[in-house]
Amino acid sequence: TWGNIFDTILIGTSAYELFSGGGSGLSVWRILRIFRLIRLLKVIRRVELLESLNCMVYGIINCFAPLLWAIVILCIIMYAFAVFFMQAISGFLAEEDAGTTNDHIDRLDNYYGNIYRAMSTLFEAVTGGNDWAELGSPLKEISEAFYCTYGFYIVFVSLGVLNVVTGFFVDGTMQQSLSGREELLRQALDRKEHVAEVIRDCFLHLDSDASGTLSQEELVQHLGEPSVQECLTTLQIDDCQAIQLFDILSASAPEEGEVQINDFVEGVSKMTMPVKSIDIYSIMSQNRKVLTILDNLSSAMQRDLTL
Repeated sequence: TWGNIFDTILIGTSAYELFSGGGSGLSVWRILRIFRLIRLLKVIRRVELLESLNCMVYGIINCFAPLLWAIVILCIIMYAFAVFFMQAISGFLAEEDAGTTNDHIDRLDNYYGNIYRAMSTLFEAVTGGNDWAELGSPLKEISEAFYCTYGFYIVFVSLGVLNVVTGFFVDGTMQQSLSGREELLRQALDRKEHVAEVIRDCFLHLDSDASGTLSQEELVQHLGEPSVQECLTTLQIDDCQAIQLFDILSASAPEEGEVQINDFVEGVSKMTMPVKSIDIYSIMSQNRKVLTILDNLSSAMQRDLTL
């Protein structure tokens, strides 16, 4: 995989740097080692308790492309307004009179002297990097119309563009959350199907006569075979548990002492799944029903004896 290739490159460059005694130019590979933390994403995907963290991480990863386009849109808007303000300032300076102070000209040059400075000023104005009123004060000294245009830019970007971009990201995160839950559900179904397939293969190994049913003699006879032990190890079941489970399943089977494949798959699947609160509550409810039936039988027997 790509992860193994990346580790190989890191180990090779580290060995070269160690034995050559130099390799200062390869020190950048040390920084790239931090990207090995990406492997933690595999752990996050497999732990059910980290479902929320999984949705957030993959939401951030999947927002890179929309983020790039949002940056492009903001750059285009800031570039258009920067060109407009620079042309306005150029026209003002071309008609400069004696009343213009050097301090005003210096501020215009610092804030709007070139495209880079103008776009940086407009970026600081809408992101809180600097007070937008202070950045717009040189334009106000030129003309109120330019200052109003500057105010329109602030309102348009702050209340319009940035809110639309934020809403887009929120909607994308919600969609990713739904997709992440669907992916987790699909993985759970895949694991369930894989477990069922392993159980079915184990049953076929145990059913030596291919009758479609499993007897206790067949189970004990083939229990020590490597293929059967491999299946049981995969299912995290030992030999005693397998025999105990067979006794439970055969007790409720149509044919006493034999278990059909569907009952075997269902029983082992339930045994390998974690116990849930609903399972405990169901057992408690069944116990109450049994106790009620026993109480009724005991009361009926006592009435018959008294008669």
